[in-house]
Amino acid sequence: VSRLPVPPDAFHPCVEEYLSSEDRYSWYMGMRTYRGRLVALVASYKVVINFDSSYEEVRDTVDEWEGWMDTQNKGAPDGVRGGFFTSARVHWWDTNRSMLLGAYYSIGAALAVVFFVVLLATLNPLTTVYATVSVGTVLLLVIGTVLGMGWELGFLEGICFAILIGLSCDFVLHMAHAYTSADQPTRELKSRDALARMGPPVFAAAMTTLSTGLVMFGCTFVFFFQFGAILVLTMLYSILTSLFFFLPLTNAAGPTGRCCSLAPLCTKGRASGGADKEASTQQARAAEPETGQIRQSL
Repeated sequence: VSRLPVPPDAFHPCVEEYLSSEDRYSWYMGMRTYRGRLVALVASYKVVINFDSSYEEVRDTVDEWEGWMDTQNKGAPDGVRGGFFTSARVHWWDTNRSMLLGAYYSIGAALAVVFFVVLLATLNPLTTVYATVSVGTVLLLVIGTVLGMGWELGFLEGICFAILIGLSCDFVLHMAHAYTSADQPTRELKSRDALARMGPPVFAAAMTTLSTGLVMFGCTFVFFFQFGAILVLTMLYSILTSLFFFLPLTNAAGPTGRCCSLAPLCTKGRASGGADKEASTQQARAAEPETGQIRQSL
């Protein structure tokens, strides 16, 4: 065929023959065939992003290209509306996005677990809310400090956050349990008792864990250095939040006695169940002599 437009019945054989010839230009290798039919066109171009570009820069570029592709597909003829954009330079960004989403999901899961664990341990919704807010404060402080230091929430940071989220809950949970179990009449005395009993061991645990993070500052590998920095920040903010945020909350407006406590409901249910069992036992004992008399008379 030597004229344009090419007849439909000769189009695909012409493309197949051209791709198998030796005088084709290199950029025509963007044509892809399958079983003798042209099925795809690949257009290559240069992009302004690199493998080490920031997460935000790659995200904005990907969003821009995907928006442009959606616009072109809407106005394209039938049969060629399946165009899409891809690049090897965005594969690492997609991994970063997955890790960040995993870190965010871990934060949500950690807060949910903290809420239910503290509620079961203390049976007090008010103490549970204080503890959950305190743990969330620790996480926000760590993330805010990392961003303030000029770091970007990328792949390494996502891994560090996913690992260290559990450590942010530890000290607050100890203080919440100590406050609830303190046998004192006022919230001020309960807070002081919790500080006196759990303050020294919590502070010692924070210092030992924080020292392991300081050791990592001598590492030349970026991941270990960042992990150590985030570990130090997590320990620092955890001990400060548990001592200077959670305990002041309980000292100012903490529950005392049976205030906001679910324990009376559980005690009431247990007492009613015990009363029913005792009543049935007494009825059984009362029936035993009658049974003996009947047997004797027989």
